[in-house]
Amino acid sequence: TSILGRAGFHLPHPEVTPDSTNPKGFGEPQWVVDFHGRNLRSRRVSVWDSRPAAFADTAAAADDQAAFEELRAWLAVQFVGREQVVIKDPRVGWFLPLWRRAAEDLGVEVSFASLLRHPAEAVSSAIKWYGDWQTPASRTLSWVNIMLETEYATRGSLRSFVRYDDLLADWSAELTRVGRDLHVPVL
Repeated sequence: TSILGRAGFHLPHPEVTPDSTNPKGFGEPQWVVDFHGRNLRSRRVSVWDSRPAAFADTAAAADDQAAFEELRAWLAVQFVGREQVVIKDPRVGWFLPLWRRAAEDLGVEVSFASLLRHPAEAVSSAIKWYGDWQTPASRTLSWVNIMLETEYATRGSLRSFVRYDDLLADWSAELTRVGRDLHVPVL
């Protein structure tokens, strides 16, 4: 997201404050993290939930008029005077129908860039950030659950998959490819 910000995309502020687990920052808007956190808690879903049925609970947020109006109002402000906004949050996959509804209502085209990181690295990172209350096996199942559902939910959309290692090895080439995939010439 930092690279996209330097390419001219709007990154909503304030961002989640960097900490010892990620000293360079997360690139995640604090408002989005808080919004998703409240909506996950109210639906009794964890960000690392391994239950496939949990997606039915979070998909219901698209029909929650209060959640829709809150998200739509915030998103509308982000697009004032801007054409391109990037939203990053590990929780966003839980609420894709809600985000699509809000974007569609605003006439905003949505595309997706999904970062693919080795499951062991993703689980290790999650343990550092979220704690060790959940076993590595359960976190791994959660990672599979989230990745499969996100892949399924974005089918038919403009989307690109980015291998984490490829991004680190040659970020410029990866962003050029993502730009082609998503029809974003600035990339």
